Amino acid sequence: MKWASTTLREKSFIDRGFYHDENLMRLLQRIPDTYFLVYKPIVELRKASMEAETILIGPFGIEIIYELNLLRGTKIYPMHEKSWYKEQEGAYSKILSPMIALKQS
Repeated sequence: MKWASTTLREKSFIDRGFYHDENLMRLLQRIPDTYFLVYKPIVELRKASMEAETILIGPFGIEIIYELNLLRGTKIYPMHEKSWYKEQEGAYSKILSPMIALKQS
């Protein structure tokens, strides 16, 4: 974390929540050193700040990672462009398609 937040002239202050973020730790443990991970970046568009999806930059391309935080054993059925269905313990419910967020990134 110190290496990722420091340049030769400046040091950024990191939110303490990143030190205990399980998703970040899981990604960093599985991604090789030849990749650059931009975790939950905040971008400015016309004086407005917004949080973008996680970006993974590698030697063969750029990937956008959208995490669905679901319970183990949940099944996802992509049905329409705007909505998907999830099956959890025999019950079906509708969720917003992550493709919408990815198209905005």
